[in-house]
Amino acid sequence: MSKRYNIGCATDKNYAQHLGIMIYSLMTNTASPELFDIYIVDGGILPEDIKRFESISQKFGCKLFFLKPDRKYFDKLKVYEIYSEATYYRYFLIDTTTCEKMLFLDCDMVIEGDVIELYETDQQGNIISAVFEALCPLKHLEKIKLHKSFNAGMFLVNCKKWQEEQISQKAYQYQLENEKLLEYPDQDSLNIILKDSWQMVPYKWNVIARLGLVKYGIGKADYRIIPKVELFDNYNNPKIIHYANRLFKPWYWLDPSPYKSNYIHYKNLSPWKEIPFPDKSFTGVFKRIWYYFSFVFKYIKRNKL
Repeated sequence: MSKRYNIGCATDKNYAQHLGIMIYSLMTNTASPELFDIYIVDGGILPEDIKRFESISQKFGCKLFFLKPDRKYFDKLKVYEIYSEATYYRYFLIDTTTCEKMLFLDCDMVIEGDVIELYETDQQGNIISAVFEALCPLKHLEKIKLHKSFNAGMFLVNCKKWQEEQISQKAYQYQLENEKLLEYPDQDSLNIILKDSWQMVPYKWNVIARLGLVKYGIGKADYRIIPKVELFDNYNNPKIIHYANRLFKPWYWLDPSPYKSNYIHYKNLSPWKEIPFPDKSFTGVFKRIWYYFSFVFKYIKRNKL
């Protein structure tokens, strides 16, 4: 029997298109798409999008498994402005899977390399392997008492160890007890709980698109763990591109997102190619501009600028 590669992901109806495009890019760039089992936590995917997902399975030969989340599982968790219930679906997935190993991938990504290479990483006894979070402010790391952190949008996980150590339950509890301390609720909690149980993989496996804006003075990067030259060499040769940002999303016509053309490339190949930009209309433009202004206002208020 051939080895299977387990991919974990999750979405609600709002991000189904982006998840589908991520999966399409994933299958396009692997040598063995027929060996992939893709587990999708379905938080309300529309029937027409289910059909689009199924067409990807038919085209590439991968297997898709749609899992309905247990709503009671999320009762105590707080839903924030940009963190919906879907943010926590990964916990449900890893806690209930029978797979020993899984590669979890966020929706807002495109895959440019063969993740089989990543999947074969020697975990060396760690619960997860992930990429260093080069854009986490040092002040925030000091606040949560960590020397470094990982970005939780991509991680290779030993599911059995995760379950044995009750990582989800510990992360839940920490988040509930330290809500005011956390800037990125689930990611901060996981970093604190797993601080001695994760290993770093090359940055190319989770390149944060907005890192490119640092060159233009928008934001700051942390070069303590990965030197600047190495970090940007990885950035310029990504295996996975992650559009992790509250602004500059590639699926908006107005947004000048770094690596936007990569997303559009796979969208135009995918079953979602006919779906228009949500802001390519008078109403859509108005809503997006309003979002920009509201975001800036909230940022100024939060940081007391």
